[in-house]
Amino acid sequence: MGEQQSIQQQFISEIADSIFEQSVNGKDTEEQCFFKLRFDPENEQLDNQNKNNNDIVSLMNQKLGCSPSAIQRLQKKVIEALVNQYEQEMKADELDIESILNAKRGEKDIWKRVYSWLWDKQFPRYLWETLRKKSDKNQDWIRFVDDSLVSSERGSILPKKPNPEPKIIPNNQSLNLVINIDGDCCNHHLLLFNRSLTDFHLVCPSGEFSPNSKIEQIPWLMPTQGSIAEEVDMKFQFATVGTEEFLAIVIEQPLELEWFNVREGEETAECSPQRLVELWEQLEKNKNWRSFYQSFEVI
Repeated sequence: MGEQQSIQQQFISEIADSIFEQSVNGKDTEEQCFFKLRFDPENEQLDNQNKNNNDIVSLMNQKLGCSPSAIQRLQKKVIEALVNQYEQEMKADELDIESILNAKRGEKDIWKRVYSWLWDKQFPRYLWETLRKKSDKNQDWIRFVDDSLVSSERGSILPKKPNPEPKIIPNNQSLNLVINIDGDCCNHHLLLFNRSLTDFHLVCPSGEFSPNSKIEQIPWLMPTQGSIAEEVDMKFQFATVGTEEFLAIVIEQPLELEWFNVREGEETAECSPQRLVELWEQLEKNKNWRSFYQSFEVI
């Protein structure tokens, strides 16, 4: 058996297989090979072609047994294929597509702008979708409730009312978050992520909403005691209309990641692409975890 692909390699390979024409002899086509090499983070510092033969053309020669006849033309074809596939996402991310497709003669490093978009914007979406597909989407594990549904004894939630579908969150309203997963998850550790159109961050553990990730009771109410929000009597509030996604990972032992270590006064941690890779690598090593997913519409 070959070595298991990293999540980055898996991401690149899936794009290459879905966008570019397949070779009939089992080898990658020139377009596939160039894309996999040029957009691999390990090759970011390499030129397309140089006099030292430490470049993408030389790597393609090793892979395919021949060099491309016109590397700039090949690059243009690959970028056009990427734009054709992801135009909607690129426009939403405010990437200047016109200047990329209609680069001036002699303009260099056009690929770097597409590369940055691919890894800074599209890759986190891919990781999120990979985790979402592994998640339980049927269990009604998360709710947002106002104070009328929270009894005076903290953490005790009154019987819930049936939730409408799709789930709705009223905007600009202060709400408590209730986690109500299976009872056998008690004393495990919770990682709770929130993703919206503009933000992607870690809700738990976080100094802002829940410094401690250990699930001490179910249902579990946030903000928790000791959080910044609890100290200043602040709740969850959504001011922007749109979709809010939540993904929870429940694991027996806390993951050893530096950005999970909550420091006093710290707010929620942003989920950068590199941090998501670190998370995925830890989960792949652990295997003993469950995940839950739910989306809400803020109106």
